[in-house]
Amino acid sequence: MTMKKWLAVLLLFFIFITPTFAQEEDRVTIYFFFSKSCPHCTKERPFLEKLVNENPNFELRSFEISSDKEAQNILQKVLNALEMDYQGIPFTVIGKRVYVGYLNDQTSGRKIERLAFDALENSESILWVVLLNLAAMRSPQSLLMS
Repeated sequence: MTMKKWLAVLLLFFIFITPTFAQEEDRVTIYFFFSKSCPHCTKERPFLEKLVNENPNFELRSFEISSDKEAQNILQKVLNALEMDYQGIPFTVIGKRVYVGYLNDQTSGRKIERLAFDALENSESILWVVLLNLAAMRSPQSLLMS
């Protein structure tokens, strides 16, 4: 690659990626993979919504995987990025950490809340957050590379 091309790539990086770093720095995105028919998922979802509503630094991205092929593909991309096998639902990703299952707000909910605040406090890898955001984008489909 020529020097001009490298400079162009570097310039594009600073134009498009740097603002993303600044926006994501003080935010934690919670990725919630669920099924409408899962009783544990129906318990976790209101907890997550309340957590996000009470904490402006948290964002929730939900993906219904039982009937949405695109959400299933996104889950697979996230599992690949985490180097994990599918373990069941609800499947919640916060930073580089995963929580599978949900019992109730007092047990599972508190653990998920702790993971979210830890991720916020520790400013988990911003690049990791950007990569997960790319994996979780619903369009354009071309960004969801195998």
